[in-house]
Amino acid sequence: HWLARPGNLARYYPRRALLRGIEGEVTLDCRVSREGLLDCAVISETPADWEFAAAARRIAHEHRMQPAMRDGVAVEGRYRMRVPFTLD
Repeated sequence: HWLARPGNLARYYPRRALLRGIEGEVTLDCRVSREGLLDCAVISETPADWEFAAAARRIAHEHRMQPAMRDGVAVEGRYRMRVPFTLD
């Protein structure tokens, strides 16, 4: 369950890719802390070397999740996040 999600995702689009009309997608494997903060590693970036991975990690950093609970206590969890970068 999301507690906070960033708005205006266009501001994260890698400038070089935007100027060349390149779209991309990143898959992240995120550790969700007991406080709901995401710490993510890049699983895949398509196409590579267009700075989509760095942008996706910045987007993930702005998210907050309700942490997983075990016996009424917040525990660390995992979340796989897909971040598409598309031009309208």
